[in-house]
Amino acid sequence: MVSKVIDNPSSSISFWLSEIPFTSPIIMIIRIAMGIGDSSVELWEIILSLFLLVFTFIVTTWFSSKIYNKGVLSYGKKISYSEIFKWLKS
Repeated sequence: MVSKVIDNPSSSISFWLSEIPFTSPIIMIIRIAMGIGDSSVELWEIILSLFLLVFTFIVTTWFSSKIYNKGVLSYGKKISYSEIFKWLKS
């Protein structure tokens, strides 16, 4: 995957990998470092990547805190996925 980004930092796969929050920290750094001249990274791509990364961090932290808050009270019980989804809805 990284070799494809290094070969062509302006390709569509490079763009999408740099926007996915789980791969964006590494791929975007590679694209910025390799993007000299015609294949430079646009400012809006960097802003979009950072926004998606921060947004995903906030959402997963919020979900995790709700699950942890309810899970602490359920100590010793076996918890099902349906119960976790009920916690997230409440």
